[in-house]
Amino acid sequence: MDDFVSTKLTEWQLPGLIERFRDEAIDEESFGYLDLHTLTTLIPRIGERLKFIKKHNEFGHFTSSTAEDPTRPSGDAPNNPDRESHKSDSWTCI
Repeated sequence: MDDFVSTKLTEWQLPGLIERFRDEAIDEESFGYLDLHTLTTLIPRIGERLKFIKKHNEFGHFTSSTAEDPTRPSGDAPNNPDRESHKSDSWTCI
């Protein structure tokens, strides 16, 4: 884990998650790739998970404008102008 993640979790009033993110080696890059399935495993407590999801969505699903989801085909990248934003459907199936 890097300072970026620790700082974000502290800013979002979720410092109790810092150790868990550290244990799982969540750094700035992987922070941007977090999806609902991963978060369900990473943050088992529903209240904390819901708070994290809200803040993560407000922050933006990806940490930089050039980040792409490595599990998504390149034509399906979130910054593809021909495609609708993934932000609205990122967490809808809770």
